[in-house]
Amino acid sequence: MSRKSTARRMARMERRLAENGAVSWQYVRGRDWNEGVLAELGGVEAASWIGSKTDGSGAEFMTSRQRVQWHHAASDPVLADMLCATILRVDGRAVAFCFDLDDGPVRYGIAGTYRTDFGKYEVGKLANRRSLADAIGAGQQVLDLGAGDSGYKRKMGAVPGYSFVDLLFVRSRSTARLLKGMWGPAMPAPEPMAVEVPAHG
Repeated sequence: MSRKSTARRMARMERRLAENGAVSWQYVRGRDWNEGVLAELGGVEAASWIGSKTDGSGAEFMTSRQRVQWHHAASDPVLADMLCATILRVDGRAVAFCFDLDDGPVRYGIAGTYRTDFGKYEVGKLANRRSLADAIGAGQQVLDLGAGDSGYKRKMGAVPGYSFVDLLFVRSRSTARLLKGMWGPAMPAPEPMAVEVPAHG
């Protein structure tokens, strides 16, 4: 599917979503960060597959303990300006979000999910596309979408980026041999995906 056809499909999906109520977008950055916004992101996580099909350890905002680290980060004005969220609302209720960090010319995707009862409207993809548009508006050159791809990243125009590996350093050779047997064979890591943001002009 081409980028243009994907954009048209997402526009149609947003029109369908509007049948459920007024659709609006919120962009959070800098002084806009507060406990209420973080709690809303946690509410979306709780109503997503993360809350229903996992133990929640992979969430970022679902519990007060998870939120406190981001509240602390956002208390630093420099980090608060780097952190950004794109929130999709229907009749004022948050139904999907992307949570990212801008560092120089790159926007790094940290987290994002959607309420499962809105899944048929592909609200997660809508939020990703809005985050990309916001990155373009902010002058970013690359949107790093992280590892793994169920197909939607490629449809957004993403291509494999840099490679990375996890390394475990052990001082003792005997311990290293023991861990090697328990660790199992090395598995190739999925390639991170990134979208090159079109140049202005």
